[in-house]
Amino acid sequence: MNTRFHTSAPSLPLANGTGTAIYDTRQRRVTGFFNHPYKKRTSDEVSADLCQSASIELDRPVGAPGELGYVNGTGILRETSRHGELQVEKFQFMPMAHGGPERTLVLLAKITNTGQQPVSPEAVATLDFHVGAGKTPDPHDQGDGVDHKWYGVEGERILSAGADTLVESAPGQPHLLVYRNLGEPAEVRATGDEKSGRLAEFHSPLSRLAPGESRWVGVMIGHEEQAHFQGPDWQQAAAAEVRERLGEYAGDAAPERLLADEMAYWQSFHASEPRLENPDREAVYRQSTAFLKMGQVREPDHPESSGQILASLKDKWARAWVRDMSYATVGLVRSGHLEEARRAIEFMLRNERDRDHDYLAMINDSLPEGRKLDGYGVSVCRAFGSGREESDWNDHGPNIEFDDLGLFLWAFSEVAGRLPEADGQAFLRQHLPAVRDLVAEPLVRLTDDKGLIAPDSSIWEHHWTLPLQYDGRRQYAYTTIAAFQGLSRFAELLGEQGGRYAEAAGRLQEGVRRHLLHGGGAVASSYEDLVNDPPTAYDAAALEAVNWGLVDGAEARATVESLFSRLASRTPGSPGVVRNDDGNWYDSQEWLLLDLRGVEARRKIGEPEKAEQLLDWVTGWSRANFDGIGELLDEKGNFEGPFPMAGFGPGAYILAAGK
Repeated sequence: MNTRFHTSAPSLPLANGTGTAIYDTRQRRVTGFFNHPYKKRTSDEVSADLCQSASIELDRPVGAPGELGYVNGTGILRETSRHGELQVEKFQFMPMAHGGPERTLVLLAKITNTGQQPVSPEAVATLDFHVGAGKTPDPHDQGDGVDHKWYGVEGERILSAGADTLVESAPGQPHLLVYRNLGEPAEVRATGDEKSGRLAEFHSPLSRLAPGESRWVGVMIGHEEQAHFQGPDWQQAAAAEVRERLGEYAGDAAPERLLADEMAYWQSFHASEPRLENPDREAVYRQSTAFLKMGQVREPDHPESSGQILASLKDKWARAWVRDMSYATVGLVRSGHLEEARRAIEFMLRNERDRDHDYLAMINDSLPEGRKLDGYGVSVCRAFGSGREESDWNDHGPNIEFDDLGLFLWAFSEVAGRLPEADGQAFLRQHLPAVRDLVAEPLVRLTDDKGLIAPDSSIWEHHWTLPLQYDGRRQYAYTTIAAFQGLSRFAELLGEQGGRYAEAAGRLQEGVRRHLLHGGGAVASSYEDLVNDPPTAYDAAALEAVNWGLVDGAEARATVESLFSRLASRTPGSPGVVRNDDGNWYDSQEWLLLDLRGVEARRKIGEPEKAEQLLDWVTGWSRANFDGIGELLDEKGNFEGPFPMAGFGPGAYILAAGK
């Protein structure tokens, strides 16, 4: 691996679709534990972070930090350290095996005596969690700047519930936590006070650990909340349910058995995937599919939430954007994970339109008579965790993104076309009418007389100004390109019955060639920019016109060459691109999504060596950062924005690296 690649990811997710924990790579401990995988369940319900710190440590001075990273292709985070003659190997994960118990975190440690004499260390699991309320979220905040940490409150208590178990709760608070010991016997303690904070501790004395001998310690953390119970005695019922859940998962199994079972789960998960000859690409590919699995919600208590794939597993990006989900879904299809892909499609079709903001009225106010929509089938932007439609608002107004319709239609067609025949037919019988009437037909109506999709916010989310007037909206090339791809693939799926949509795709292709090409043949960023300021009308999202066959030959070559020359990344040595030349900070960063889509574009125009160079560039940064892919790469080679991504990272990587 090239030495210029370095680590910059500050934290890593542990997730199983029912909750998320966050591991701080600098502190080397868990510092977050959320009661939902997504950021916001509703407009005013922000997921609670109940953890200050959680780790297993030895009562010996620690030497230099050792290895840190995911066991490749899994959600298991492994770290090593030395404490004199003792070697410690830690494993942290939210279980997928045995049904993946909800909102459960497992911390394990293997302690080995590498010295020549017996030693008697003590391992201590310290759990600093709190169930008291944190800041009340501002309902007008998009969840981008709110402190969601929960803190200790008056009356918070940690009580024994048996020799190996503690329960943490507080009167009038909606959360409850259960801690259970694993492995070597432990003395269970509740320490601290209401002022300094309550702590749960599990002290495991490892008496006379012989040379060469290893012993295991561990702890499980399980969560429940009042919303899942009825009556004033809900805490008692919740504690019993969590204890039963942890018991069903772990039973009397040794920690190493739980780890082996988790490894076996992930090995089985990857069985459908193609194998890659390049070992570095193989590692990133396997971790990419693991991240997609970790990022797909499956909440038994909230079936309406299940199936969504979060753009990232951390911070404000833990939301389901249609665009990111579409790339993620196609990545799942191409890697053989058809059931996960089907569930993603069905979640997007379940999105309940937001009654607080009538986006349909906003859309129709901008359309002429005869082209107004009767409805639409997927969110104009993204969804709350509950599945209800959400848009990203600022002081100007919302994002309304017509590219989502085309991208969804592409993903839907990929899933329907790859399912086994009987399953595919059943899938179509169930969903085809809604997809045809509420996704494909709206795209036909949104096509204007030029053969371009109506002005929208598109991929880079340029907000509409209210009242509706000319603002951030444009006839962006990417939106029309996505519509072309979606309608073309949908027409292929329908075969003889797809003629109407093949013709609609043809009109879009003709529209781009007539109205969105620079003089040299390159695809422009938008119709308005091409008319008003041609020298700045370049956007790397237009690479999809090449990838999806809207342009070929000289036009394809002109598009790729102009974008890679005009939008070259400022990161030293990079063969990649920034997103466009509009000039703000976001525009001027290297986008890993665009680099990965550029791999396919380079191949399309017969430049395999440049394609391989670009793929190796992204692979190198990923390998140096726990096999994850961030949103942005800055001029110093640091990942910026969300990390790891889902569709915009792993999904795109699968498309670039897969066979």
